Amino acid sequence: MKTPLYQFLLLFFLYPCISYSQSDADILKQLFHGSEDVINQSKDLISLSVDAVWYASDITGYKTTTGTLTQSSTNFDYWTFSSAPADKMILNYANGDMIQFIFNAIDGYVEGDEYDFKRSHAMDFISVIPNILNLRIQSETGPQDGKIYWTRTMTGSTTLDEVSYNINLTNTGNNNEEIESGFAFGDYVNETTGSVASSTLTYDINEKYYTSIGHNSNTGIYVQSRQIINNNSVTGSLGSYRFENANCFWIGGTSFYNDAYEGIYNQVIEDYNWSAQGTLYKNNAYYGTIKYDRPIINYSNGAYIIAACNDGNNYYLYPALQPEAVTGISEITGQLNLNSYPNPATSETYITYTLIKGSNINLTILDHTGKAIEKVISEFQNPGDYKYKIPLDRYPSGMYYYRIITDDFSSTIKFVKL
Repeated sequence: MKTPLYQFLLLFFLYPCISYSQSDADILKQLFHGSEDVINQSKDLISLSVDAVWYASDITGYKTTTGTLTQSSTNFDYWTFSSAPADKMILNYANGDMIQFIFNAIDGYVEGDEYDFKRSHAMDFISVIPNILNLRIQSETGPQDGKIYWTRTMTGSTTLDEVSYNINLTNTGNNNEEIESGFAFGDYVNETTGSVASSTLTYDINEKYYTSIGHNSNTGIYVQSRQIINNNSVTGSLGSYRFENANCFWIGGTSFYNDAYEGIYNQVIEDYNWSAQGTLYKNNAYYGTIKYDRPIINYSNGAYIIAACNDGNNYYLYPALQPEAVTGISEITGQLNLNSYPNPATSETYITYTLIKGSNINLTILDHTGKAIEKVISEFQNPGDYKYKIPLDRYPSGMYYYRIITDDFSSTIKFVKL
């Protein structure tokens, strides 16, 4: 059986990246990002499970929710199917990785293709990756009043950044999309509540995301507005932290003719509409204010949301426009912004980062097991912006990591070679 490889590469996003020590800065960044990793992981699992059932059913000629799909070791685009086992669906990857789906219920719109089913279904299944993931997902989604509404409940355990977490989250939302000649519009709402707990930290999640996008060929511009409302809190070995009414809004745009590598929504527009406010508490005492780290200027590349604290620390929490609008994958600290684009990539990718102060730099490429396979940089570098082109022709398809080590800290991000 032949399928596009990227549809099954979603699995690799579940694997942990190289761990780093949990300082105040790490915890606050994780707290502001809240449930993003788990929600994205669950969306990938829903998509992957539907693809697996759809492909297996195409082979058998009837609805098939059990059996085994095995990836060819010589051509990753080819998969074979066997009917065993009779109680679960198994995906066996050529590199030895494996994921299981155990379906309690899977019903929905079957008159279209798998993409239509993903937009209108009722599913209850357990995803298992031995020693990494055991997550039950109950997902209901479908059209109502011109919008697509969804409710996803996630319970169980998963591993992120080499830390095991117990998950109990509910994600609800809706989207509305309109496409006409020369014009496209999308409006998206996401709300998540619940808890994510490790052996040392417990995150209580209460957050909302609003996104609107518009593409207008008459004016030749892409436009996106985003809003984050965050009331998340965390307790653990370093004490307790709590965001109260953190509310951030921004608008980005890009001209159609921009180089594709520059990304979209990467320039400030309507700077008068940018706002960031809210309060950070530490151990139930006032600790800081939510703000942007720089003035907002039209056609600049945006700013970072930070917590400006009363002890003089500035904690970098979330990028508005840069770099996440370009890559979607990044590690942000007060000293470094490491990212990769395009990601996923086929023949080449670019690594970029910013140094606030001079430092010894070691940048290494790792395979999906964390083994170093190539050293890209090993030198002292002055403050500034850096960009490196990385040819990928010599790498087989799969998941990789970039790890950068400075004099003060390290950071790791994932990338996919298609």
